[in-house]
Amino acid sequence: MARYTEQKFYIVANYHDIKKEIARGSGEHIDALISLMECANQGSNAFFVSLVQEHYDRIFEDKDLEISAHNMLQLAYDNHHMGSSCQAVII
Repeated sequence: MARYTEQKFYIVANYHDIKKEIARGSGEHIDALISLMECANQGSNAFFVSLVQEHYDRIFEDKDLEISAHNMLQLAYDNHHMGSSCQAVII
């Protein structure tokens, strides 16, 4: 649970930068988040961005940043590719 809390806190603290980088397709905040998620696969960054872009409106529609952060992490860990290449956490 500690990793999830750390990841969620990072997203909330860097929410606007992460949102811009997701729209752009890359960025240092996304790289840092993937690092916090402990993803082993080299393609995890691009896959994560693509996955979140595909669900962009659903993730970023909520005004509550913690809910948006939770939705982003849930989407990633529920995905077979991300869930198997990153250190899964209990959400």
